Amino acid sequence: MTYFHNIIGLPASGKTTFLAALWHLIDASEGEPDLKLDKLVGDNKYLNTIVEYWRKCQKVPRTSQQIETELLIHLHQEKKNRKITLGFSDLSGEAFDSQVFRRKCKNTYIENFNKDGGILFFITANKIEDGLASRNFSELTKNDENEFETVNWKPEFIPADVKQVELLQFLQKPPFLRRRRRMAVLISAWDVITHSIVPEKWLEREYPLFYQFINSNQDSFDFRVFGISAQGGDISHGQTENGNDIRKKLLEKIPSERIQCIGPDYKGNDLTNPICWLSEDE
Repeated sequence: MTYFHNIIGLPASGKTTFLAALWHLIDASEGEPDLKLDKLVGDNKYLNTIVEYWRKCQKVPRTSQQIETELLIHLHQEKKNRKITLGFSDLSGEAFDSQVFRRKCKNTYIENFNKDGGILFFITANKIEDGLASRNFSELTKNDENEFETVNWKPEFIPADVKQVELLQFLQKPPFLRRRRRMAVLISAWDVITHSIVPEKWLEREYPLFYQFINSNQDSFDFRVFGISAQGGDISHGQTENGNDIRKKLLEKIPSERIQCIGPDYKGNDLTNPICWLSEDE
């Protein structure tokens, strides 16, 4: 059986960092991932660039729409004699934003999602709240004469919770084939969660509309939720004394051992675990 899995994720949802860590894991022969690399179709130079940032515990540059090219990573699972292709047709989150705003997508996007396979859906735990606090809103809407002015609505004001639901609703309508798809919801930057909570409960609390949608549409989406730390720690404050300590500790580890993957029945360093679950027979 051959599977073709696709990715979905808004800007800064962790797709590129995940790809860098995954590529290191399957290309460097480090650790024992369940999936092995067959071949890559796409920009090897781009992958090697983001992997170097990742190995050095530096922030992996986000993917720009200007440099974006389609990547196909062909893998195999020896235990189950399965062939798996990961399709990264829209790595930049702006491309997914554009789907919501313009109601358009590429023909290749439709073709890939109509193949047999599942979805890796990225959501970041390093959450930036949608909207503004009321105490800040009044300051932004005042003009120089201390009078309030109307702020025109823009598509960018749509909350992430709503946009994520929209991206899945597209898949339930033509020209997409209506069928039940497996979906691994990957909560990236899981290392920023300091209290004890399982990934699915975090998703239910932080994105209630999205969670309610997938939970009530299980005829379309058979889902599991995973907590993923592709980098292994929060390096966003790398210039601070505390941030440098974190980075130093991470650099002391074997790169693949920095990875954290937490699922309903798995806890370890293998980022291919959610991909293997997508490929299981129901």
